[in-house]
Amino acid sequence: MVNKRVESKETDDNEIKKLQEELRWVKAELDIARERCWKLESLENSEARFRSLVQTATDGIISIDSDGCITHWNSGAEKIFGYTEAEAVGRNIFIIIPQRIQDAHKTGIAMVLHSGQLKCPGITRETSGLKKDGREVPVELTVSRWQTKEGVFFTSIIRDITERKRAEVALNNNIKFQQVLMDAIPAPVFYKDADCVYIGGNKAFELYIGLSQEQFIGKTVYDIAPPDLAEIYDKSDREALKNRGVQSYEATVVYADGTRHDVLFNKVVFSDAEGKVAGIIGVMLDITDRKKNEQELISVKTRMEVLMSYTPVMIYACKASGDFGATFISKNIKEYLGYQPDEFITISNFWINNLHPEDAPHVLSGLSLLFEKGQHFHEYRFLHKNGEYRWMHDQMKLIRDTNGEPVEIIGAWMDITEHKRSEEHKAILEAQLHQAQKMESVGRLAGGVAHDFNNMLTVILGTTEIVMDQVDRNNPIYEELQEIRNAAMRSSNLTRQLLAFARKQIIEPIELTLNLTVEEMMKMLKRLIGEDINLIWKPGTNLWQIKMDPSQIDQILANLCVNARDAISGVGSLSIETGNRTFKENDFADNGDFTSGEYVMLAVSDDGSGIDKKTMDKLFEPFFTTKGMHKGTGLGLATVYGIVRQNKGFINVCSEPGKGTTFRIYLPRHMENVSQIKKEDRKEPAEHGHETVLLVEDEPTILKMGKTMLESLGYKVLTADTPGKAISIAKEYAGEIALLITDVVMPEMSGRDLAVNILSRYPAIKCLFMSGYTADMIAHNGVLDQGVHFIQKPFSRNELAAKVRNALISS
Repeated sequence: MVNKRVESKETDDNEIKKLQEELRWVKAELDIARERCWKLESLENSEARFRSLVQTATDGIISIDSDGCITHWNSGAEKIFGYTEAEAVGRNIFIIIPQRIQDAHKTGIAMVLHSGQLKCPGITRETSGLKKDGREVPVELTVSRWQTKEGVFFTSIIRDITERKRAEVALNNNIKFQQVLMDAIPAPVFYKDADCVYIGGNKAFELYIGLSQEQFIGKTVYDIAPPDLAEIYDKSDREALKNRGVQSYEATVVYADGTRHDVLFNKVVFSDAEGKVAGIIGVMLDITDRKKNEQELISVKTRMEVLMSYTPVMIYACKASGDFGATFISKNIKEYLGYQPDEFITISNFWINNLHPEDAPHVLSGLSLLFEKGQHFHEYRFLHKNGEYRWMHDQMKLIRDTNGEPVEIIGAWMDITEHKRSEEHKAILEAQLHQAQKMESVGRLAGGVAHDFNNMLTVILGTTEIVMDQVDRNNPIYEELQEIRNAAMRSSNLTRQLLAFARKQIIEPIELTLNLTVEEMMKMLKRLIGEDINLIWKPGTNLWQIKMDPSQIDQILANLCVNARDAISGVGSLSIETGNRTFKENDFADNGDFTSGEYVMLAVSDDGSGIDKKTMDKLFEPFFTTKGMHKGTGLGLATVYGIVRQNKGFINVCSEPGKGTTFRIYLPRHMENVSQIKKEDRKEPAEHGHETVLLVEDEPTILKMGKTMLESLGYKVLTADTPGKAISIAKEYAGEIALLITDVVMPEMSGRDLAVNILSRYPAIKCLFMSGYTADMIAHNGVLDQGVHFIQKPFSRNELAAKVRNALISS
């Protein structure tokens, strides 16, 4: 019983162990089943995510089996080819492959199936696809091979590259267009990268270096140019890249055909999209002809240096309507006009608003000619950013569309400011020449009139004085004769002024200090201008010497002070100033009488009514006056002008209506020592004499009158109306002839030649010349020759007496 119980217990234990073992196996199977379920679920989830990813991909994803049958087709493929998934799956892949390349695809699939692997797995290539509507589409294709127990499959990722292809075509077309455009430029053009390596050029550049683009691209200038030139070119390239500026220089280059050319290099930096320096563009302008012309010009001008500047050119484009706003302008606008290109383009009415107000109307009206003829040019002033107006030459061309409608204006600006200034300077010089010719003509006329008039005045004045000596002072006729004499003296002064203007008056210049001469005139000038005008004297210190006839200084001061007096209404001031001045060549470029050098200045200033521009232009013309009838002869300033020019000086006048006038007279410095004698130290000779005088004059009335005057002074007078008779008288006269008085201009021979003839026989005879105006026989440019005695017609008896005695007592 016990054994049975033991056996029964053991049996139960075994059963339990067996059940426990089975339970563990079942549990393990359950765990495996659970894990398989979890993995299956994860796989299903992963596959769902993958399918979703594939289905929503923008690229087309297609799977085919080894027979080319489509097994998978996503929405991306539908967008590319136009087939839905239902339409595509199960059909052969050749529905999306153009007929012309189907054989190549068949061969490729066969080779993969035979070899078991792709020729180039994972490689992307470009090919063509066929849309549902029959159109081809460029695609980018990536193929991968995979294998399952069901067999070999291929998966293709397909991307539509239509837009990229279009962009590539557009880019290529643009590159070709740019190259064609570059090739159309006759000047060699090249471009390099930031490392100065050639990346392109035009046909003209190929001709220059004798290499095609394929041959020079990738090389540096050291590979294609001589070392000495290569170093120059490379240095300028790198300076331009460094400074981001424009490099310009000239060089002589040898073309591939062996010809030598003078070239102007212009190099400019260009940047990439980020603004970084990307490289440099160079243009080679052939200036051989220009250089040749320059050399020819230098040769013509005896190899003098010729400085030439080339007009800057600015290119622009603007609208053909509205405010004509700029749409493009070359960057050198800043260099030449100071503006940034953006200022022209972005600011409304910029061009119109910066035209000179005086030029704007004709510029805008000139645009109508542009629209009428298609091209036009005009010149106008445009405002530089610094506030200065610059003269511009604007060459314009109108661009029309295919319908003939104006769309744009293309133009080129050239700065012609210097040219305009030259034209203005030329006009000034022409005006100065015209004025000088006019003054010279009037001067010759005045000199001729004065000569004849002086002869007549000599007779009138001399005869009147002779008659006055014979008439009692209480006789009524004496007073009438006095009026005739006074009128003759006034007329004499008038002719003297004419001769001064014509620079034909006889002068006896001496070395003098201007301050001393002016001081001697001060009392007389104060009386001349009156008590209501304050006369101010401002003498300069350490004044240089001048050489001049003191009487001419008196004439200048008298005329200027009278003019100043008449310009002052009521109370005013007048100042006289002296000083030293040194001038350079261009200090008075607008004064035709000016030459550079050292001068002594004599200035007369007043605070009177001033002079307007119209009057200023005629200021020194003889007989021109702004004063009323009988108040002026119009010879005062003409006399001043003639005196100053006769002494090689010049005048500068500054005046403004209502603000007074200043006359500045500049007289050349004299370098020798002063030997001036004060007026009060000059001794007047005795009037009468007893010597024998030979008087020679071809005018009978003057001869008779002169004989009478000389005899009244106590002299014995021999007369001759021709030089021949005078020579005969000198030979035949038994006594001593002390003095020869002769006219300068006579028939047969001049007075100078007559004097030389007689002096050769009678060396002790003294000579006194007389004339109505200066003659080169005794004076040069009006300056009396050294040792020559002269009396100006007309003259009074007292003047004749003094001149005769001076001549007789001279050594």
